[in-house]
Amino acid sequence: MYNNNYLPFFVRPPRYELLLREMCKFTLEKSKSFENLKAALEKIKVINNVINLRKKEADNRKKLIEIRKSLKFKKESQAFDLLEPGRLCVREGM
Repeated sequence: MYNNNYLPFFVRPPRYELLLREMCKFTLEKSKSFENLKAALEKIKVINNVINLRKKEADNRKKLIEIRKSLKFKKESQAFDLLEPGRLCVREGM
């Protein structure tokens, strides 16, 4: 699917987290490298959380766009904007 040398940007941060976690396992806790690895691991965890949050938001917005396209109105003036900031697709179907 992907050539390992050219991974998409969204695949790399989770791999960095795994790599840093493994490196921490094999580094002496007393060394300065361990402190740097731990700090880097904490930062990449925050970055991964932000990426995951943004991905969920994008998926939700895409779902709202699909729902909006499926709605039929007698008059365009009756249409309402599902894409207003803060709106979420909580449940689909009945």
